[in-house]
Amino acid sequence: MKRILALLELDRGAPLAQVAAGLGVTRQTVYNWIARFEAHGGSDALRDRAGRGRSPKMSDAERRFLAWSLDQPPSALGYAAVGWTTALLSEHLAKWMRVHISGATVRRELRRLDYVWKRPRYVLQPDPDREKKTPNPPTNPASSRTQRRAC
Repeated sequence: MKRILALLELDRGAPLAQVAAGLGVTRQTVYNWIARFEAHGGSDALRDRAGRGRSPKMSDAERRFLAWSLDQPPSALGYAAVGWTTALLSEHLAKWMRVHISGATVRRELRRLDYVWKRPRYVLQPDPDREKKTPNPPTNPASSRTQRRAC
């Protein structure tokens, strides 16, 4: 869109430096757009070319393998862990897919796969000898809270 606007403004007689500043690009960029338009003709010459930008870090096969791995507990695949971590997934991909992917990239791929996990919370069983260990156990936990607030 910027490219077409630049050419239209230039056709109306606007100075090249003003057009470049208005669109937030350099003058050389506008010159490149003009050259492409004249060389190839038509607005198709001004469209984005395919293959621009950074290539993805993980291939489709690696993404499928990551998704499959997430369905398995790490212990079933030979790891001494009960849950996946990004570091463990990174190690797992390096071992089986022979790719070295950082923890940040693994996190990004997990978000892309809509995979969310929380840290495990350890729930301890109630102590059966608690009454013996505390000198004055509260009879009602709610009443002890209100007494603390009143103080």
